[in-house]
Amino acid sequence: MLLDASAHAYRITALLAGQRAYFDFHNILADVQGLQDRIERAYSLMCTVPRLEGIKLEAGIDLAALRRRFNIRRAQIVDAELVPMRRAPSSDAPTWSIDYRSHGGFIATSKPVEGTRPWRFWGMAPTAAFAAHTLSWYFLDQPPHITFDPPQGESQPYVCMTSDSDLSTEGSRVCELLDQRGSSYDEHLAACEVAWEVLAHWDDIADHLTKRASELNVTDPQLQRPYELLKPGNEDNCDHGGFAETVRWVPIHLVVATNHPSWGDFGGHRDQAPFDIVEGLLSSDLETFT
Repeated sequence: MLLDASAHAYRITALLAGQRAYFDFHNILADVQGLQDRIERAYSLMCTVPRLEGIKLEAGIDLAALRRRFNIRRAQIVDAELVPMRRAPSSDAPTWSIDYRSHGGFIATSKPVEGTRPWRFWGMAPTAAFAAHTLSWYFLDQPPHITFDPPQGESQPYVCMTSDSDLSTEGSRVCELLDQRGSSYDEHLAACEVAWEVLAHWDDIADHLTKRASELNVTDPQLQRPYELLKPGNEDNCDHGGFAETVRWVPIHLVVATNHPSWGDFGGHRDQAPFDIVEGLLSSDLETFT
């Protein structure tokens, strides 16, 4: 039935878009194309639901309710599969508290430690359990203890994340990181002093930066397709995922990739930034610069 409906919609699209049409039917054409897309998504859902065990079906259920049941059941399966992947934390591991909101956004906080570790994350996840997994995945070397505040209890079984889930305004800030100081900040100041000594003796800063970028591209090229490392094991569940972001000090030797494949290439986005940084470093004291 859905295949026949899709075929009919395709034929209507071809007729309205044909060169024999005397009038402009683009408004109707857009509606028909939208209908065709919805039919195809409905067909895809019909093909997928039977492969997932545990979904209760009855005659007359509408597509929105069916998709909701499908997402909830898949969330249950994925969350259960993630449980054995999380290592048990040691007794002295730090404790993180997650505030998981009804729209899927969450804030995770812990006690600050001299600016050497992150103390606040913001992120999104379709379930509270996946929010906890997303946070723990960040600390592979030392899994933390995780609590929920407020307690989850009977939380929503699945949340379709939207722009309302964005809690970035409640996340940590670079200025807060600088205010914490600590050993990482001291290392940053020492690196700035070394950079000042090098750059102060160069008349052509642009030439120096270009040469250094060329050297890095030969000796330490960027990791290609770094996001391949973040893909889930099962592609069928790639849209059931979460993420968390934070602000922290990162040793420069651990930076293996950027949004552009070559060092020194900014793709037209803030190309002047390196020169602004050099100018600020050479024209002010370190406290003012940082």
